[in-house]
Amino acid sequence: MKLFFIIAVILICFSLSAECVDFTLVNLDSLYKAAWNAYQQKDYEQAAQFYLEFMQHDVKNGDMCYNLACCYGLLGKDSLAVKYLDYAFLNGFDDIDHASTDPDFDSIREKEYFSRLINSNKRKYAVP
Repeated sequence: MKLFFIIAVILICFSLSAECVDFTLVNLDSLYKAAWNAYQQKDYEQAAQFYLEFMQHDVKNGDMCYNLACCYGLLGKDSLAVKYLDYAFLNGFDDIDHASTDPDFDSIREKEYFSRLINSNKRKYAVP
C-alpha cells in the first residue's frame, strides 16, 4: 500500500510539472517577431496564434491586442476583430484615427458596432 501511494504521488508530481511552463523562459520578442513575420507573409491565422500566445504572457499590451484585431479583421472574423479592438482601446491603444481608416478593418468598417466602438473611443481620447 505504501509503495502504491509513493508511486501515485510521483506520477501526480510528474504530470503537474509537465503541464507547468516557466514563464521566464518565454521570449516575447521572438513571439512578436514570429507574429509580425506571419502577418507580413499574409498568414493571418498563424499570426493570430502567435499574438494570442504573446498575450497569454502580456494580456495588457494594447498594441498586441490591436495587431490581433487586425488579423481577425483580415480573416473576416468580425466579432473577434471588434472584441480585440475593444481590448486594445481598453489597454492603452489610442490611435483612433489609424484604427478608423486601417484597411485591415475594411470588412467591418461599415458595420454599426465598429462605428460605435470607434466613436465611443474618439470621445474617450478627445483632447478638451
